[in-house]
Amino acid sequence: MSVEAEDACRAIMRICADWESVSQRIDQADMRDRISISNTDSLTAEQSAQSLSYISRMVAECEYFTFGRIRDMASAHVEAADSPMLAKLYEKSRSTIDSTWPNALAFCKDSLGVDLRNLSAWSSFQHLITLRNASAHGRGEFTEKQLKNPQEVKKMLQGLSSLGYSFDGHKIIAYRGSVRDSSRDCRIFILAVDEATKGSPR
Repeated sequence: MSVEAEDACRAIMRICADWESVSQRIDQADMRDRISISNTDSLTAEQSAQSLSYISRMVAECEYFTFGRIRDMASAHVEAADSPMLAKLYEKSRSTIDSTWPNALAFCKDSLGVDLRNLSAWSSFQHLITLRNASAHGRGEFTEKQLKNPQEVKKMLQGLSSLGYSFDGHKIIAYRGSVRDSSRDCRIFILAVDEATKGSPR
């Protein structure tokens, strides 16, 4: 494991540890309010929003690590090629490389020969990106952009449902344990990216 991957995993574990403290307070409050927590995984809208905000922070750590790794690989590739034309092209496209996940993944595949979408860990992690975008840009609801394509919406709902999430209209309802599960999936993704790119120059 690289130092960068280890740092990212530790950051995610710290976020998860913070959540555990919050979660305990939620459970204690539920017990005081005589809400059973043993027979259901459902959360209130407020609890769900809190969960999604923590998941969003963990995905941001994955993004920081992954985009940083792609930038490092690209810079090393340009330096090794020693081509003024390539360096100029790279400088032109540099700002768009890590502007979005699709841009970063496309650049990594097309320019660096590493397709991170082929990683088995991508299957679960891509749904966490959906959660992060809904949390960051829709306050826990799917955004207009996310709802634009009906076919993609169907895949999105199926993917999130398979992970245990439910929906109230366009609002995403997290489940107890969702932050812990997301922490695991984020760390697995980081380790997979680290392994997939370790032979590449950077």
